[in-house]
Amino acid sequence: MISIKLLRVFAVGAVILILQMSLASFIEIYSARPDLLLIFSLLISNKHGRYAGLAAGFITGFAQDVISIGFLGVTAFSASTVAFWFGVWNERRETRLQPLSWSIVVIICYLIQGFLVSIFILQGSRLSIPAYMIGNIVPNSIYTGICALIITMLPLSARSPLQSTGLGMNRRLR
Repeated sequence: MISIKLLRVFAVGAVILILQMSLASFIEIYSARPDLLLIFSLLISNKHGRYAGLAAGFITGFAQDVISIGFLGVTAFSASTVAFWFGVWNERRETRLQPLSWSIVVIICYLIQGFLVSIFILQGSRLSIPAYMIGNIVPNSIYTGICALIITMLPLSARSPLQSTGLGMNRRLR
């Protein structure tokens, strides 16, 4: 039986997917766009553990792949990999992440995800991986990190799945 918590997480993920796909062009700054779905996957991994993060990363990444009509499975692979390993790292820590540290972690995770994606999409291209990373991934990662910082500082309601992510406390979905 699917729990109410799990349904709420899926609902929030669906809303974030819709926001990501519909509002991305409105919040774009010099062609840099934040990846709200990566932030969501990392928050899920942080709060519910590595396997929940793996699932959230795969589902949101696959949804992005299907909607964007790109290389099917590349974003799903990279987002689930990053969310899983973030969860592994997070479970071994005993201290709580502060908002600025969280933002830096999100930037690093986005850089890793961008590198993984670039390995696949740049094969046979004249564009090099370092040029793609500097031109596209670094600005997007910084913007995503800033958005993650803003999101963690928002006062959300106590019923929200993103409420006080615990950035260091690991609760699991039941």
